[in-house]
Amino acid sequence: MRRSFSTWLTVMPIGFLPACGAPKASFSKQKSIIDDDSLSPVGDGSQLPTQALRDSLAAIGRMTGGCTAFHLGQGLVATAGHCLPKPKQAPKDSACSTYNIQWPGQKQPSRCLHYVAYQFDEKADFALISVDPSPSAQIQISSKDARADSAVKAMVIGYPKDKALSTSKACETRWDESPEVPKFFHSCDTLPGHSGSPVLAEHDAHLIGVHDGDANQENYGSFLPPPEQLQDWLEKIERDSPAEPRYEFGPFGNNESRLLTHISSRWGKRVRLTVKTDLEAPYDKLIITDGIGRKTEITGPNEKNLDLPAPLVLELQTDYSGTSQEIILENVESYSP
Repeated sequence: MRRSFSTWLTVMPIGFLPACGAPKASFSKQKSIIDDDSLSPVGDGSQLPTQALRDSLAAIGRMTGGCTAFHLGQGLVATAGHCLPKPKQAPKDSACSTYNIQWPGQKQPSRCLHYVAYQFDEKADFALISVDPSPSAQIQISSKDARADSAVKAMVIGYPKDKALSTSKACETRWDESPEVPKFFHSCDTLPGHSGSPVLAEHDAHLIGVHDGDANQENYGSFLPPPEQLQDWLEKIERDSPAEPRYEFGPFGNNESRLLTHISSRWGKRVRLTVKTDLEAPYDKLIITDGIGRKTEITGPNEKNLDLPAPLVLELQTDYSGTSQEIILENVESYSP
């Protein structure tokens, strides 16, 4: 017997099985195929029933750690919340620069800049992050909240563990049409690695939500925030302006770990800048992650001239003593050789 949404949400923490591992856990032995393993590599997408689904393929990538992620536009990417560490600060102040996403046909992976939204609890399991550079393709966001629609036939397209981008056959979905219910169920076949995959309507490829895992002999996923909220975030990213020539940060408190700023590759492939620090050495530090994943750490009273590949993510880490005073970035210039 299938349980009601309210019953399932009550028991979910006991039977909760994400389809790929959280950062400090492994679910590699889990097999979450629902029926008879209908998964097949998408190849050029010719077996997909609509052009809209084929156009979506380049917007679905493999993320560091083995999960799937998908692009909504302007560098806004969605995945499952359990695929990323819980942010220590508010999402906008939390960097995620150790994660990147490789997209089909794109040589350079996208680097995660910072969290936009995050939820991983008994109610929902999704993360929205800002990445740079952006892939050219994007998943179609419906103009209205999917929760207001009747359930439709759907497909899950993602990266099973150690396999190429694959698609399920069309499957049944079901959900409560109340906007307050954050979860839905589906019977598409999935495997570990599918966490974070888009669940797409078969007939027009519009996004239903993000696949999370399996419970009670069927799969479940989370709806993303309403379309108007997603559109607001997309517009804010679109309005991202070039780097300022000078930045000042500080003084700093105890045990801080937060994003100071990021400098996009949108305005140039490299960034020149002068970094001046007055930090407690060696415990407090400025960490700069560049576009190829290399980290530059600066501590103490210091001054450095840097020329690094974009994008740059600048993070602060301090200990309990709280004696660090300031970080100044000067002569900041984005350029392309």
